[in-house]
Amino acid sequence: SVQLEIAWRGLQLLRVGGVMCYSTCSLNPIEDEAVVAELLRRSSINGGEDRSVSLVPWPRNILGGLKRRPGVSTWRVADFEEDDEGEDVRIRWHSSWEEAEKVHMEHAVKSLWPQESNQNLCLDLCSRFLPHDQNTGGFFVALLKKEKELPSAKQTGMRKTKIAKEEEAN
Repeated sequence: SVQLEIAWRGLQLLRVGGVMCYSTCSLNPIEDEAVVAELLRRSSINGGEDRSVSLVPWPRNILGGLKRRPGVSTWRVADFEEDDEGEDVRIRWHSSWEEAEKVHMEHAVKSLWPQESNQNLCLDLCSRFLPHDQNTGGFFVALLKKEKELPSAKQTGMRKTKIAKEEEAN
């Protein structure tokens, strides 16, 4: 949620035609593609195909020797469950947000899970750099181009970000 708010604020500050690099040193799709997918969804009016932001392919002329893997459009979401004594911890997988809500998964928000619309978001244009491919750390990169002004929270049906609310109050 914090990453999403920071990235959204970055897009708000970016000039039309500019490109923002969203990058993490994580290979967890919940921190990577899920954030990018939500940014793209927020950039459209009421979930339509007409978006203010698009993904830009990795430029072939930049670090051409670096082995790039495409982003993913599906992933699994898990949390941890402790036994009553707090001694034994196990992973608990959730196939949907609704399922996670039923078992009271902490910090469950719908955007953590892959959406059907992910197939239309071209998340394969994101880049994953795996540590074993070139003896480096692993990292994720998405290049986001601001095609036009972002829609307002009212136009997208989304609530204003915490950062935007704080700015309005000042």
